[in-house]
Amino acid sequence: MQETSPGIGDQLKVIIRNLDSGKMIVILFLASVAIAGVIFMVTWAGKPDFQYLFTNLPQEDTASIISRLKEKNIPFQIDGNGSAVLVPKENLYELRLEMASQGLPQGSRIGFEIFDDIKLGMTEFVQNVNYQRALQGELSRTINEFKEVAGSRVHIVTAEKSLFVEEEEPSTASVVVTLRQGKKLTDNQVQSIVHLVASSVSRLDTENVTVVDNTGRMLAGSHGESVVGKVSSEQLQYQRKVEMDLENRVTTMLESVLGRDKATVRVSCLLDFTKEELTEEMYLPENTVIRSEQYMDERTGRDTDIAMGIPGVASNVNPSDVTEEANVGGNSRQGFLRQDRTLNYEISKVIKRKVMPVGNLLRQSVAVVVDGSYQMSDGQNRLEKAKYIPRTAEEMAKIEKLVKRAINFDAARGDEVEVQNILFEPDPLLAATPAKPAPEESWMTKISKFEKLGRFMALGLFCLLTFVFLVRPLIRWVTASSPWDNEIYSQLPKTIAEIEHEYARSSPGSLGELPHVSQAAQLMTSNNKNSARLLQGWMGDQS
Repeated sequence: MQETSPGIGDQLKVIIRNLDSGKMIVILFLASVAIAGVIFMVTWAGKPDFQYLFTNLPQEDTASIISRLKEKNIPFQIDGNGSAVLVPKENLYELRLEMASQGLPQGSRIGFEIFDDIKLGMTEFVQNVNYQRALQGELSRTINEFKEVAGSRVHIVTAEKSLFVEEEEPSTASVVVTLRQGKKLTDNQVQSIVHLVASSVSRLDTENVTVVDNTGRMLAGSHGESVVGKVSSEQLQYQRKVEMDLENRVTTMLESVLGRDKATVRVSCLLDFTKEELTEEMYLPENTVIRSEQYMDERTGRDTDIAMGIPGVASNVNPSDVTEEANVGGNSRQGFLRQDRTLNYEISKVIKRKVMPVGNLLRQSVAVVVDGSYQMSDGQNRLEKAKYIPRTAEEMAKIEKLVKRAINFDAARGDEVEVQNILFEPDPLLAATPAKPAPEESWMTKISKFEKLGRFMALGLFCLLTFVFLVRPLIRWVTASSPWDNEIYSQLPKTIAEIEHEYARSSPGSLGELPHVSQAAQLMTSNNKNSARLLQGWMGDQS
């Protein structure tokens, strides 16, 4: 009967049977640790890279987005106390487009989608209220697009139309913006919000729009109106612009001479915002022209038929009957000539109208603080403080002269310039570290791009190290045989070829004595357990 060598499964069974309880516990523990480590590494390597899908979401939008993700069986994570949703990187842009097509995120404000579901029997009042709510929500969403704004609310009061123009009241609007931490709206951004709201509501002027931040500070409103006795926000903005222009002009000049961060400049300007309009009318008498000319002549001849003299009979009778005395006492009237001439001259006239510009510079005051120079002593460490050397009087005079030239100094106008040399804190070093170029992309950032591949490489390395330093020594330790095991293995049944080879090597040409009979007897007396196994093996081989 031909002998067959035992298979791998039989060999494992024999090895496991020969293990004692201590080795079995150690093997099970290490196997559990290895399996757990492999499972962890596989899970970690296959973990998707999550990135933010949306942030700063209201609770309503977060719930809607999560329900959509659950319907599509896409893994997600929630961050920021429910205000942010993270999804795998490979699905990020596709999900953003899909959510946008479904109108998500909608924001906490209701927009014109309120009219998507119109109920029958809706009154005109309800429609007007819904329209106002939708308009407020749309304006709030638009304002939230500013990167400095975390949220906003818009309140609109629409004036009702009246038959009489003088009885109509203007529309008004109020905007409350919640700014992000550390952010601030510029004046241009505030004005853009004001004009945005005013342009979106009928019969709403910009002066009737009020903008307030979440701290209660008024950004736009009544304080921006041009009222007599008050300075408008536009005027303050213009004044600050003039001051900043002068400051930048002087600062850049001094930095090119003294160095960067070696001078501080502050300018205060007094501007005249009075509106003046001058009309001047001048006459030039030397340049005259006859405009019109009028002549009038009046002539009168002698008239003797006119009754003259003393009233009575004598004055009413025929002159021939009148006595000489009466004729002598009479008044004979003679004719006369009167001439009138009227000439009208046109005098040359010059009318000048001047509108004085607003914002004339009345006076300016400039304060300049310059730092001194620094000297490094011989052998001094670069990290040690350098010796401070104040500016000389000649240097200060030159700096003051340059500043006056830069700001167009006018002493008659009352301009003032003050230049002081004061030590700046902290003390800078003499040799400033040269400006380094913008840092390149760090190696950690570059590695993060291959994070997925790196995870699988780490998994393979973990498996290799586990086999080399854990599995392989464990196999050697388990399979290491003791002297008794070698003795027992030598007494196990052998094939005919092995027996013949052993007999031929021990006694060439003869069968000789059965090998190791005495040793087998000694083994059976000293080790009953192994002897029983040996006998069982022999009996099984004979059967």
